[in-house]
Amino acid sequence: MQPIPTSPKLDQVTKVLQGKGATEEQVIQVLTEVAKTAFAKLYTEAMTVFDEEDLKAIEQCTGQEEANFEIMTRYSEKTGKNAQEVMQNYYDIFADKFLEEAKKEETVTF
Repeated sequence: MQPIPTSPKLDQVTKVLQGKGATEEQVIQVLTEVAKTAFAKLYTEAMTVFDEEDLKAIEQCTGQEEANFEIMTRYSEKTGKNAQEVMQNYYDIFADKFLEEAKKEETVTF
């Protein structure tokens, strides 16, 4: 399981969700899904640069957490990109879009 992401922008998302009546559990569920999606995007990109040696090393991991760490480490080594920064960028994009939509909803009056 991916850890629940945090950032100033995601904190704003949390505040909006709570303002709309979301429970703590619902907020955690949303943030968990954001983390899963960010990792899936990273994983997809990683698979395009990994070779057989990388895949074997990942397969030899004893648990999902270890495998995720191996994927992120090898991704960073292969691409020269910091895996955490790539995921943070996705979190920020998500938050920006979410907050933009929330602001549009605020301005709609009936």
